[in-house]
Amino acid sequence: MTWVLLIGCSALQAVAMALAVKVLGGDGGATLASGATTGLLLWLEFVAPASLSNKLFPGLLRAWVIEAGHHLIDFVAFGAILGGWH
Repeated sequence: MTWVLLIGCSALQAVAMALAVKVLGGDGGATLASGATTGLLLWLEFVAPASLSNKLFPGLLRAWVIEAGHHLIDFVAFGAILGGWH
């Protein structure tokens, strides 16, 4: 069940990223680089701060680095694929 939920969450993130890349790409100007940048910025603005606040209080900074790093790779890859795919 854990894997099913993880795959479902990743699919939801990919759909949301596709919408963000489309909106931020303007009139078809999305590229691999602009998509990757969009993914990086979305991670930096939303994922990193939200997940950091969950790890600071119990003293799990190392766990945050691993977890947030995983999400960073996901978001940049999603954005790059979606930005380059047109």
